[in-house]
Amino acid sequence: MMILSFGVENIDYRQYRLEVRHQTPGWKVLIYPPGAEFGLSEAPRTEENDAREAVIAKAKKVVDADIEKKRDTPSGSYIPK
Repeated sequence: MMILSFGVENIDYRQYRLEVRHQTPGWKVLIYPPGAEFGLSEAPRTEENDAREAVIAKAKKVVDADIEKKRDTPSGSYIPK
């Protein structure tokens, strides 16, 4: 875990980088796959200041789903079922 700047923290989870940002009044988590410069389009957020851990848990579920989605396709790219 590394603190970047005021209100921003990086958390490593299953090789993904979760960038936790304090955005008044709540929190937002940007999710970066391994080696990616750009985050996933889904970025969990909350407007509750005391819901930081809850929004991080949502981000971890997004990562888990992204990993499962990539496992289901031979090329690693998403193909709707």
